Amino acid sequence: MTMPVNAPSAQAPTLRLAVSTSLALMVIIAAACQSLGDQADNAVAADSSQEAANTATLEVTFEKQDARQLAIRMRRFQPDGMPVRILASDSRTWVVSGTASDVRTIKHLADVLDRTILTPEHVIRTYDIEHQDARLLAVSSRGTAPKGASWGIVVSPEGRWHVILPQDELVAFEAWLDEIDSPS
Repeated sequence: MTMPVNAPSAQAPTLRLAVSTSLALMVIIAAACQSLGDQADNAVAADSSQEAANTATLEVTFEKQDARQLAIRMRRFQPDGMPVRILASDSRTWVVSGTASDVRTIKHLADVLDRTILTPEHVIRTYDIEHQDARLLAVSSRGTAPKGASWGIVVSPEGRWHVILPQDELVAFEAWLDEIDSPS
């Protein structure tokens, strides 16, 4: 059975306010200085350099939903415990900071959130796809969900599915996922 990676958690991403107006992706790459020294010091500096190179900031603009309200709801959702910061300075804009991979995933989740009428019963769950290629499975399974299902699926760069759905559709979704993600 394909198992969810995360379960609801009391922890929430940090929310801060920031002012930003243009839609742009800025990859922040910090210059890492490595001093001459022993290999342990060099390894720590290399790790810091790699972490800084993977840090990204992205501004997301919402057209239909209130960005502040969605930021508050994201605290409850906490997709896969992603260590991202979501800053909502006005009703239209998020500034998302974190690893480049997590920022891309949050950007796609934001796109789904902007098109979805959320209720307090909505949840976000993360699933590892065990037997298929996650991206190909997402594409090939379009239109195969049970009639009336309202699921938003985002595939992360790591191949995980982040799914936005009403809590009462969770069992049906997991049964459908087990069916389509079965060994060939």
